[in-house]
Amino acid sequence: MEKPLSESQALAGTGTDKGFVNALKHGERIARLGELKKRSRSMASYIRDISNTPQESKLAGDVGACSTWMVFNHYYTVDQVRLSKAYTCKKHLLCPVCAKIRAVKQAIKYMERLEEVLKQNPNLVPAMLTLTVKNGPDLEERFKHLANSWKTYQGRRRDWKKKGRGFNELCRTTGAVYSYELTNSEHGWHPHLHAVVLLDSKIDKYQLSEEWRDVTKDSYITDIRRLKPKNQQDIADAFLEVFKYALKFSELSLDDNWEAYQILRGRRLQGSYGDFRGVEVPEKMTDELLDGLPYIELFYQYLAGKGYNLEKAVRREATNSEIRISESQKIRKSENQNFIKSENQNLETEHVCNPDDAHMQHVNMYPCAHDTCNTHTCNKVAPMPEGHESPPAESPT
Repeated sequence: MEKPLSESQALAGTGTDKGFVNALKHGERIARLGELKKRSRSMASYIRDISNTPQESKLAGDVGACSTWMVFNHYYTVDQVRLSKAYTCKKHLLCPVCAKIRAVKQAIKYMERLEEVLKQNPNLVPAMLTLTVKNGPDLEERFKHLANSWKTYQGRRRDWKKKGRGFNELCRTTGAVYSYELTNSEHGWHPHLHAVVLLDSKIDKYQLSEEWRDVTKDSYITDIRRLKPKNQQDIADAFLEVFKYALKFSELSLDDNWEAYQILRGRRLQGSYGDFRGVEVPEKMTDELLDGLPYIELFYQYLAGKGYNLEKAVRREATNSEIRISESQKIRKSENQNFIKSENQNLETEHVCNPDDAHMQHVNMYPCAHDTCNTHTCNKVAPMPEGHESPPAESPT
């Protein structure tokens, strides 16, 4: 049996294939998203149980509703599957689905920048840099300590660049893209920084450690590892390490996850300088679609205890993006109303919610809003909770 394709293996593709899987591997991607969605549902239930304000109740609803429906286009003539529509909450510190989708998008764009820079200056060497600080019980204090230490170290590099004084090992970098990651254990909160850097000369790892101890006053643990620019797998692994979750959801309790969200929300958890500055990552969570190719539209719904279930597959003819958007707006309501009717006849359910005509336009994206539908299959769309505005599904623009 063929081994499943990981995100880093998909990223290590060539040309326009990077970051995208074929039909054979699409099932593995759906399965992984299903596991992540399971965690986001648990987080939503936790927030709903402890919520004390309308804002927290809405937050629970947003995280719970995230990615309940996902639509993929399978461009079968080139065997690529891309996410075309989904409602996402964009709460990356609470929702691992959004964190995963965003991480892959960022890795793709920064890999493209790396290729451009190395073509212009092949003498530069990419490397993976890791910096840590001592563990502690106070997350906010430990995070600020790491962030301020990194800011100080970068400041010393800038002084050398501008004034020619105070050379340090970070001055050997011509650019970097970095992010903070936080874990928790019996030893307390452990913040650390991952960065992909470009080097114009070799870093002395022992000197790096001494300089970092001088900055932090409590940590000398650092790591610098040279990357192989011709090994796309090595490069992809490094960028995914940088852009993966700021919080390791699988290793955090829901209590810890909520605490970290309260402290870290609104803070800058990623950054770049030099050759990596100015990379633009699309805000939308869906993939770039392929114009002029026929495709099969795959509608998935998340079912509690089962994961994502393929509810519908529709073959579409090749169209340009403007025609496709116009046509999808026209057919969305009628096709999905017919789909719901047919599915209700074919599937046995423990409970069926009554759809609200005012919200039927969102039927292909929105989950049932009834609490009782969290534990069984529900084939109709309920009205959103009172006072909760239904945001539009994302689609190509």
